[in-house]
Amino acid sequence: MLQNKKIIRIALWVSFLACLPPPTSASAKSLEWKFAVGNAYQVKLEQAVEQTTTILLQPVQAKTTIEMEVLWKITAIRPNGDAELSQTLERLSLQVQSADAVDVDYDSAREEQTTESATALHQSIAPLLNTPVQVIMRPDGQIVEVKATEESLEKLRGAGGSVKLRAALSPEGLQNMLALISTPLPPDEVEPGDEWTLERKAGAGGQEVSVTHDFKYQGSEPLDGIELDKIGFSTTLTPVPGKATSSGVKIQSQDSLGSMWFDATAGFPIRCEQTQTLVTTKKIREFTAEVTAKSKTICTVTRQP
Repeated sequence: MLQNKKIIRIALWVSFLACLPPPTSASAKSLEWKFAVGNAYQVKLEQAVEQTTTILLQPVQAKTTIEMEVLWKITAIRPNGDAELSQTLERLSLQVQSADAVDVDYDSAREEQTTESATALHQSIAPLLNTPVQVIMRPDGQIVEVKATEESLEKLRGAGGSVKLRAALSPEGLQNMLALISTPLPPDEVEPGDEWTLERKAGAGGQEVSVTHDFKYQGSEPLDGIELDKIGFSTTLTPVPGKATSSGVKIQSQDSLGSMWFDATAGFPIRCEQTQTLVTTKKIREFTAEVTAKSKTICTVTRQP
């Protein structure tokens, strides 16, 4: 009888322990955006690209530098926790140096453009400045929807310039440029060494590719004297079989590494960096052109008063 009572007590104790939540490590962190209506953030992107195109052993080099400033303002928070943001393009700067094309030196902040090419570019870009676009963002930082207002669509349709330029300045185009700062945060609490992966589809040089992002939480690290949470990541592009277009571009080699510094207390990323080297080839008549593009992208976020 006593033995049976002892077994019952042990069984009850095991059942009680099973109902308790699992212990949480003191180093575990929950990383997500902390949305509040009225919060505003200035997002600044800086990108430098060096591209070398080689045909018949003759290299042609080009350098492109882009600076873009965008304002995000939270206008509403949905019941599922997603935030509705008003996004406006406040400034765009573009410098291009190429051995086989006209150089470009453009900055939308200038009162007067200094070259004919910059003036023509400004006529296309100026109507789109400070025109709001709605963006839907999840707490993990992923942008799930971009809604252009009728005003922005009308201005985009009326903008001059090439089809490629209009595509880059479209709501979707701008979002692709800002993809670095919308790097997905971990779905659960993480400890140093924890890893997660995201896969998506994208286009690269006329080839549909599968984009795989591998993330690793590296723990706390100071940045400019502030202790922040650091996430390292790598990106791999894999051509989708049967999805090559008539452009005939093939990926030969690639290397892409990046880091994000996240302020868990404030609830938003402070800085993202990524370096990438991508080598592709393309048939031009009976010749093969090899293109090597080396880029460094920096994206910073600043809370506005």
